Amino acid sequence: MAVIEKIRALHVIPNLLKGGAERFAIDACKALHRRDDTEVILATMSAESAYDNIAGELNRIDINSDYTPSITGKPTVNINGYRDILEEFDPHIIHSHLFRAELLTSQCLRSQSNYVVHCHDNMPQFQSFSLFVMGSKRKATDQFERQLLMKNKYKKVRTHFIANSQNTFDYFKRELPSAMADDVRVIPYGFDRKLFTPESDGRSYDKLRLINVGSFVAKKNQRLVIKIAEQLRSEGVPFEVTLLGDGPTKNELVDLVEERQLTDHINFKGIVDDVQKYLWSSNVYLHTANYEPFGLVFLEAMAAGLPCVTLNGKGNVDFMKHNVNAVVINEEDPTQFVKVLQRLLSDNNYREQLVGHGKQTALSYDIDVRIDELVKFYKEIINSNSNSG
Repeated sequence: MAVIEKIRALHVIPNLLKGGAERFAIDACKALHRRDDTEVILATMSAESAYDNIAGELNRIDINSDYTPSITGKPTVNINGYRDILEEFDPHIIHSHLFRAELLTSQCLRSQSNYVVHCHDNMPQFQSFSLFVMGSKRKATDQFERQLLMKNKYKKVRTHFIANSQNTFDYFKRELPSAMADDVRVIPYGFDRKLFTPESDGRSYDKLRLINVGSFVAKKNQRLVIKIAEQLRSEGVPFEVTLLGDGPTKNELVDLVEERQLTDHINFKGIVDDVQKYLWSSNVYLHTANYEPFGLVFLEAMAAGLPCVTLNGKGNVDFMKHNVNAVVINEEDPTQFVKVLQRLLSDNNYREQLVGHGKQTALSYDIDVRIDELVKFYKEIINSNSNSG
Protein backbone atom coordinates (compact mmCIF):
# COMPACT_ATOMS: atom_id res chain seq x y z
CA MET A 1 0.00 0.00 0.00
CA ALA A 2 1.47 3.36 -1.04
CA VAL A 3 2.08 5.89 1.74
CA ILE A 4 0.34 9.22 1.14
CA GLU A 5 2.66 12.02 2.21
CA LYS A 6 0.03 14.73 1.82
CA ILE A 7 -3.73 14.18 1.93
CA ARG A 8 -5.53 16.26 -0.69
CA ALA A 9 -8.93 17.30 0.72
CA LEU A 10 -11.57 19.08 -1.34
CA HIS A 11 -14.22 20.78 0.82
CA VAL A 12 -17.39 21.76 -1.04
CA ILE A 13 -19.94 24.26 0.29
CA PRO A 14 -22.73 26.27 -1.41
CA ASN A 15 -21.40 29.70 -0.34
CA LEU A 16 -19.82 31.59 2.54
CA LEU A 17 -22.80 33.53 3.79
CA LYS A 18 -23.20 33.91 7.57
CA GLY A 19 -23.77 30.66 9.42
CA GLY A 20 -22.18 28.12 11.72
CA ALA A 21 -21.48 25.61 8.94
CA GLU A 22 -19.79 28.25 6.80
CA ARG A 23 -17.72 29.55 9.72
CA PHE A 24 -16.59 26.04 10.68
CA ALA A 25 -15.67 25.21 7.07
CA ILE A 26 -13.48 28.31 6.92
CA ASP A 27 -11.75 27.62 10.23
CA ALA A 28 -11.30 23.93 9.37
CA CYS A 29 -9.80 24.65 5.95
CA LYS A 30 -7.48 27.31 7.39
CA ALA A 31 -6.27 24.80 10.00
CA LEU A 32 -5.78 22.11 7.34
CA HIS A 33 -3.88 24.63 5.22
CA ARG A 34 -1.42 25.22 8.08
CA ARG A 35 -0.51 21.53 8.31
CA ASP A 36 2.36 19.81 6.51
CA ASP A 37 0.42 16.58 5.92
CA THR A 38 -2.64 18.05 4.16
CA GLU A 39 -3.41 20.13 1.11
CA VAL A 40 -6.87 21.65 0.99
CA ILE A 41 -9.15 23.55 -1.38
CA LEU A 42 -12.42 25.10 -0.26
CA ALA A 43 -14.67 24.99 -3.33
CA THR A 44 -17.66 27.32 -3.14
CA MET A 45 -20.54 26.69 -5.51
CA SER A 46 -21.11 30.44 -5.78
CA ALA A 47 -18.95 33.47 -4.95
CA GLU A 48 -21.29 34.87 -2.25
CA SER A 49 -19.37 35.57 0.95
CA ALA A 50 -19.84 37.38 4.23
CA TYR A 51 -16.46 36.28 5.57
CA ASP A 52 -13.95 38.02 3.32
CA ASN A 53 -12.42 39.62 6.43
CA ILE A 54 -11.22 36.21 7.73
CA ALA A 55 -11.06 34.08 4.57
CA GLY A 56 -8.04 35.75 2.99
CA GLU A 57 -5.49 32.99 3.64
CA LEU A 58 -7.80 30.25 2.35
CA ASN A 59 -7.08 28.32 -0.82
CA ARG A 60 -10.61 28.99 -2.04
CA ILE A 61 -11.98 28.51 -5.56
CA ASP A 62 -15.41 29.55 -6.82
CA ILE A 63 -16.45 26.63 -9.04
CA ASN A 64 -19.76 28.21 -10.17
CA SER A 65 -21.56 24.87 -10.07
CA ASP A 66 -24.94 23.54 -9.00
CA TYR A 67 -27.01 20.40 -9.23
CA THR A 68 -30.64 20.69 -8.20
CA PRO A 69 -32.86 17.72 -9.12
CA SER A 70 -36.50 18.22 -9.98
CA ILE A 71 -39.58 16.08 -9.46
CA THR A 72 -40.95 17.50 -12.71
CA GLY A 73 -37.90 16.34 -14.66
CA LYS A 74 -36.30 19.78 -15.16
CA PRO A 75 -33.16 19.66 -13.00
CA THR A 76 -30.49 22.35 -12.79
CA VAL A 77 -27.26 20.74 -13.96
CA ASN A 78 -24.20 22.98 -14.06
CA ILE A 79 -21.27 20.82 -13.00
CA ASN A 80 -18.42 21.78 -15.31
CA GLY A 81 -16.56 23.75 -12.64
CA TYR A 82 -16.91 20.89 -10.17
CA ARG A 83 -15.71 18.36 -12.74
CA ASP A 84 -12.71 20.56 -13.58
CA ILE A 85 -11.56 20.87 -9.94
CA LEU A 86 -11.83 17.11 -9.48
CA GLU A 87 -9.62 16.49 -12.50
CA GLU A 88 -7.09 19.17 -11.58
CA PHE A 89 -6.81 18.52 -7.83
CA ASP A 90 -7.39 14.74 -7.81
CA PRO A 91 -8.57 14.72 -4.15
CA HIS A 92 -8.21 11.82 -1.75
CA ILE A 93 -11.12 13.27 0.25
CA ILE A 94 -14.28 14.98 -1.04
CA HIS A 95 -15.91 16.59 1.99
CA SER A 96 -19.32 18.25 1.57
CA HIS A 97 -20.95 20.84 3.81
CA LEU A 98 -24.74 21.38 3.67
CA PHE A 99 -27.23 19.52 1.54
CA ARG A 100 -26.85 21.42 -1.74
CA ALA A 101 -23.15 20.57 -1.75
CA GLU A 102 -23.93 16.92 -1.01
CA LEU A 103 -26.24 16.83 -4.04
CA LEU A 104 -23.44 18.25 -6.19
CA THR A 105 -20.95 15.61 -5.01
CA SER A 106 -23.32 12.90 -6.22
CA GLN A 107 -22.19 13.88 -9.72
CA CYS A 108 -18.88 12.80 -11.31
CA LEU A 109 -18.29 9.98 -8.81
CA ARG A 110 -14.71 8.79 -8.39
CA SER A 111 -13.79 5.36 -7.03
CA GLN A 112 -10.33 6.62 -6.04
CA SER A 113 -11.75 9.35 -3.77
CA ASN A 114 -13.25 9.00 -0.29
CA TYR A 115 -16.53 10.78 0.40
CA VAL A 116 -17.41 12.60 3.63
CA VAL A 117 -20.65 14.41 4.48
CA HIS A 118 -20.50 16.93 7.31
CA CYS A 119 -23.81 16.81 9.17
CA HIS A 120 -24.11 20.29 10.64
CA ASP A 121 -27.66 19.60 11.79
CA ASN A 122 -30.46 17.06 11.46
CA MET A 123 -30.98 17.56 7.73
CA PRO A 124 -34.66 16.83 7.01
CA GLN A 125 -33.77 15.51 3.55
CA PHE A 126 -32.37 12.39 5.20
CA GLN A 127 -35.56 11.41 7.01
CA SER A 128 -36.70 7.92 6.10
CA PHE A 129 -40.00 7.50 4.29
CA SER A 130 -43.13 8.47 6.19
CA LEU A 131 -46.78 8.75 5.25
CA PHE A 132 -46.63 12.27 6.67
CA VAL A 133 -44.94 13.43 3.45
CA MET A 134 -48.28 13.10 1.70
CA GLY A 135 -49.71 16.56 1.14
CA SER A 136 -46.45 18.38 1.89
CA LYS A 137 -44.59 19.58 -1.18
CA ARG A 138 -41.44 20.29 0.84
CA LYS A 139 -41.37 16.85 2.43
CA ALA A 140 -42.14 15.16 -0.87
CA THR A 141 -39.18 17.00 -2.42
CA ASP A 142 -36.97 15.93 0.49
CA GLN A 143 -37.94 12.30 -0.06
CA PHE A 144 -37.32 12.56 -3.79
CA GLU A 145 -33.83 14.00 -3.25
CA ARG A 146 -33.03 11.38 -0.61
CA GLN A 147 -33.91 8.57 -3.00
CA LEU A 148 -31.80 10.14 -5.73
CA LEU A 149 -28.79 10.30 -3.42
CA MET A 150 -29.29 6.68 -2.42
CA LYS A 151 -29.48 5.60 -6.06
CA ASN A 152 -26.90 7.91 -7.62
CA LYS A 153 -24.27 8.01 -4.88
CA TYR A 154 -24.62 5.85 -1.78
CA LYS A 155 -25.23 2.58 -3.66
CA LYS A 156 -22.15 3.28 -5.78
CA VAL A 157 -19.53 4.69 -3.39
CA ARG A 158 -19.09 4.34 0.34
CA THR A 159 -19.88 7.61 2.08
CA HIS A 160 -18.90 8.61 5.62
CA PHE A 161 -20.97 10.94 7.77
CA ILE A 162 -19.56 13.29 10.43
CA ALA A 163 -22.10 14.42 13.05
CA ASN A 164 -21.26 17.49 15.10
CA SER A 165 -23.20 16.35 18.21
CA GLN A 166 -24.68 13.27 19.83
CA ASN A 167 -28.17 14.47 18.92
CA THR A 168 -27.24 14.67 15.23
CA PHE A 169 -25.38 11.34 15.43
CA ASP A 170 -28.52 9.66 16.83
CA TYR A 171 -30.64 11.23 14.07
CA PHE A 172 -28.46 9.90 11.23
CA LYS A 173 -28.03 6.48 12.81
CA ARG A 174 -31.81 6.27 12.96
CA GLU A 175 -32.65 7.66 9.53
CA LEU A 176 -29.96 6.11 7.33
CA PRO A 177 -30.32 2.54 6.02
CA SER A 178 -28.85 0.02 8.44
CA ALA A 179 -26.03 -0.81 6.01
CA MET A 180 -24.82 2.81 6.26
CA ALA A 181 -25.36 3.39 9.97
CA ASP A 182 -21.85 2.24 10.94
CA ASP A 183 -20.37 4.99 8.77
CA VAL A 184 -21.58 7.78 11.07
CA ARG A 185 -18.97 9.30 13.39
CA VAL A 186 -19.15 12.14 15.94
CA ILE A 187 -16.45 14.78 15.55
CA PRO A 188 -17.51 17.99 17.34
CA TYR A 189 -16.87 21.44 15.92
CA GLY A 190 -13.73 23.37 16.63
CA PHE A 191 -13.20 27.12 16.37
CA ASP A 192 -10.50 29.78 16.18
CA ARG A 193 -10.23 30.25 19.94
CA LYS A 194 -7.47 32.88 19.82
CA LEU A 195 -9.67 35.21 17.77
CA PHE A 196 -12.19 35.41 20.61
CA THR A 197 -9.82 35.52 23.59
CA PRO A 198 -9.59 39.09 24.98
CA GLU A 199 -6.32 40.67 26.05
CA SER A 200 -7.87 41.51 29.41
CA ASP A 201 -10.66 39.82 31.39
CA GLY A 202 -11.76 42.92 33.26
CA ARG A 203 -15.47 43.69 32.83
CA SER A 204 -18.07 45.44 34.93
CA TYR A 205 -21.17 43.82 36.40
CA ASP A 206 -22.90 47.02 37.51
CA LYS A 207 -25.74 45.96 35.18
CA LEU A 208 -26.54 43.10 32.83
CA ARG A 209 -25.06 43.56 29.38
CA LEU A 210 -26.68 40.66 27.57
CA ILE A 211 -25.78 39.56 24.06
CA ASN A 212 -27.44 37.10 21.68
CA VAL A 213 -25.98 36.04 18.33
CA GLY A 214 -27.88 34.17 15.63
CA SER A 215 -29.98 34.28 12.50
CA PHE A 216 -33.46 35.66 12.91
CA VAL A 217 -35.40 32.49 12.15
CA ALA A 218 -38.14 30.78 14.14
CA LYS A 219 -35.93 28.15 15.81
CA LYS A 220 -33.61 30.82 17.24
CA ASN A 221 -36.58 31.99 19.31
CA GLN A 222 -35.45 35.58 20.00
CA ARG A 223 -39.05 36.29 21.04
CA LEU A 224 -38.14 34.69 24.37
CA VAL A 225 -35.33 37.26 24.77
CA ILE A 226 -37.99 39.97 24.62
CA LYS A 227 -40.11 38.23 27.25
CA ILE A 228 -37.06 37.97 29.52
CA ALA A 229 -36.34 41.66 28.96
CA GLU A 230 -39.89 42.57 29.94
CA GLN A 231 -39.55 40.69 33.21
CA LEU A 232 -36.14 42.17 33.97
CA ARG A 233 -37.63 45.63 33.54
CA SER A 234 -40.65 44.84 35.72
CA GLU A 235 -38.32 43.64 38.50
CA GLY A 236 -36.12 46.73 38.27
CA VAL A 237 -32.97 44.90 37.13
CA PRO A 238 -30.60 47.21 35.21
CA PHE A 239 -29.88 45.70 31.79
CA GLU A 240 -29.32 46.12 28.09
CA VAL A 241 -29.52 43.56 25.28
CA THR A 242 -27.51 43.44 22.04
CA LEU A 243 -28.90 41.27 19.25
CA LEU A 244 -26.57 40.38 16.37
CA GLY A 245 -27.84 38.81 13.16
CA ASP A 246 -30.45 39.14 10.48
CA GLY A 247 -33.22 37.06 8.93
CA PRO A 248 -36.91 36.75 8.12
CA THR A 249 -38.26 37.20 11.67
CA LYS A 250 -36.24 40.32 12.47
CA ASN A 251 -38.77 42.95 11.38
CA GLU A 252 -41.59 41.49 13.46
CA LEU A 253 -39.29 41.39 16.49
CA VAL A 254 -38.23 45.01 15.95
CA ASP A 255 -41.94 45.91 15.88
CA LEU A 256 -42.56 43.89 19.06
CA VAL A 257 -39.73 45.69 20.88
CA GLU A 258 -41.28 49.04 19.92
CA GLU A 259 -44.74 47.85 20.95
CA ARG A 260 -43.45 46.74 24.38
CA GLN A 261 -41.51 50.01 24.76
CA LEU A 262 -38.17 48.26 25.10
CA THR A 263 -36.21 50.25 22.53
CA ASP A 264 -34.07 51.83 25.27
CA HIS A 265 -33.02 48.36 26.38
CA ILE A 266 -32.77 46.19 23.23
CA ASN A 267 -30.45 47.05 20.35
CA PHE A 268 -30.50 45.34 16.94
CA LYS A 269 -27.03 45.57 15.39
CA GLY A 270 -27.54 43.37 12.32
CA ILE A 271 -24.74 41.32 10.79
CA VAL A 272 -21.28 42.39 11.94
CA ASP A 273 -17.75 41.31 11.04
CA ASP A 274 -16.26 41.73 14.52
CA VAL A 275 -18.53 39.60 16.70
CA GLN A 276 -15.71 39.16 19.22
CA LYS A 277 -15.67 42.88 20.05
CA TYR A 278 -19.37 42.80 20.91
CA LEU A 279 -18.77 39.74 23.10
CA TRP A 280 -15.93 41.52 24.89
CA SER A 281 -18.14 44.52 25.69
CA SER A 282 -20.95 42.30 27.07
CA ASN A 283 -21.02 40.39 30.36
CA VAL A 284 -23.54 37.52 29.84
CA TYR A 285 -24.28 35.43 26.76
CA LEU A 286 -28.03 34.65 26.50
CA HIS A 287 -29.30 32.01 24.05
CA THR A 288 -32.94 31.06 23.55
CA ALA A 289 -32.96 28.74 20.51
CA ASN A 290 -35.29 25.78 20.99
CA TYR A 291 -33.15 23.70 18.60
CA GLU A 292 -29.38 24.06 18.36
CA PRO A 293 -27.50 21.25 16.58
CA PHE A 294 -24.22 22.35 18.20
CA GLY A 295 -23.68 26.07 18.77
CA LEU A 296 -20.26 27.48 17.87
CA VAL A 297 -21.31 30.78 19.39
CA PHE A 298 -21.26 29.25 22.89
CA LEU A 299 -17.59 28.36 22.50
CA GLU A 300 -16.87 31.86 21.18
CA ALA A 301 -18.65 33.39 24.19
CA MET A 302 -16.81 31.08 26.61
CA ALA A 303 -13.45 32.01 25.07
CA ALA A 304 -14.45 35.67 25.40
CA GLY A 305 -14.96 35.14 29.15
CA LEU A 306 -18.75 35.29 29.31
CA PRO A 307 -21.00 33.11 31.46
CA CYS A 308 -23.56 31.42 29.18
CA VAL A 309 -27.26 31.05 29.93
CA THR A 310 -29.12 28.93 27.41
CA LEU A 311 -32.28 27.04 26.68
CA ASN A 312 -31.73 23.33 26.19
CA GLY A 313 -31.39 23.06 22.41
CA LYS A 314 -30.57 19.34 22.33
CA GLY A 315 -27.22 19.43 20.49
CA ASN A 316 -25.69 22.11 22.72
CA VAL A 317 -25.91 19.99 25.89
CA ASP A 318 -23.12 17.74 24.57
CA PHE A 319 -20.62 20.22 26.00
CA MET A 320 -22.70 22.64 28.10
CA LYS A 321 -23.05 21.22 31.60
CA HIS A 322 -25.60 22.84 33.88
CA ASN A 323 -24.07 24.81 36.76
CA VAL A 324 -20.58 23.75 35.69
CA ASN A 325 -19.60 25.68 32.54
CA ALA A 326 -23.04 27.15 31.72
CA VAL A 327 -26.61 27.43 32.90
CA VAL A 328 -28.95 25.18 30.89
CA ILE A 329 -32.68 25.81 31.31
CA ASN A 330 -35.12 23.18 30.08
CA GLU A 331 -38.29 25.27 29.86
CA GLU A 332 -39.16 28.44 27.96
CA ASP A 333 -39.90 30.18 31.26
CA PRO A 334 -38.72 33.82 31.53
CA THR A 335 -38.91 33.62 35.32
CA GLN A 336 -36.22 30.92 35.44
CA PHE A 337 -33.98 32.94 33.16
CA VAL A 338 -34.41 36.12 35.19
CA LYS A 339 -33.64 34.33 38.44
CA VAL A 340 -30.34 33.05 36.99
CA LEU A 341 -29.43 36.42 35.48
CA GLN A 342 -29.99 38.15 38.81
CA ARG A 343 -27.70 35.64 40.51
CA LEU A 344 -24.99 36.29 37.93
CA LEU A 345 -25.08 39.97 38.89
CA SER A 346 -24.83 39.35 42.62
CA ASP A 347 -22.89 36.08 43.11
CA ASN A 348 -19.29 36.64 42.05
CA ASN A 349 -18.11 33.13 42.98
CA TYR A 350 -20.86 31.45 40.97
CA ARG A 351 -20.17 33.66 37.96
CA GLU A 352 -16.41 33.13 38.10
CA GLN A 353 -16.90 29.35 38.35
CA LEU A 354 -18.97 29.32 35.18
CA VAL A 355 -16.50 31.57 33.36
CA GLY A 356 -13.47 29.51 34.44
CA HIS A 357 -14.95 26.19 33.40
CA GLY A 358 -16.21 27.79 30.19
CA LYS A 359 -12.68 28.85 29.24
CA GLN A 360 -11.45 25.30 29.82
CA THR A 361 -14.24 23.99 27.60
CA ALA A 362 -13.32 26.46 24.85
CA LEU A 363 -9.69 25.33 25.08
CA SER A 364 -10.65 21.71 24.39
CA TYR A 365 -12.54 22.77 21.24
CA ASP A 366 -9.68 24.73 19.72
CA ILE A 367 -9.76 24.18 15.95
CA ASP A 368 -6.29 22.63 15.81
CA VAL A 369 -7.32 19.98 18.38
CA ARG A 370 -10.40 19.05 16.34
CA ILE A 371 -8.52 19.05 13.04
CA ASP A 372 -6.07 16.53 14.50
CA GLU A 373 -9.10 14.30 15.02
CA LEU A 374 -10.42 15.00 11.52
CA VAL A 375 -7.11 14.18 9.83
CA LYS A 376 -6.86 10.96 11.82
CA PHE A 377 -10.34 10.11 10.51
CA TYR A 378 -9.27 10.93 6.94
CA LYS A 379 -6.32 8.56 7.26
CA GLU A 380 -8.54 5.79 8.62
CA ILE A 381 -11.00 5.90 5.75
CA ILE A 382 -8.26 6.24 3.11
CA ASN A 383 -6.51 3.17 4.52
CA SER A 384 -9.80 1.30 4.75
CA ASN A 385 -10.57 2.06 1.11
CA SER A 386 -7.07 1.02 0.02
CA ASN A 387 -7.32 -2.28 1.90
CA SER A 388 -10.75 -3.08 0.51
CA GLY A 389 -9.56 -2.32 -2.99
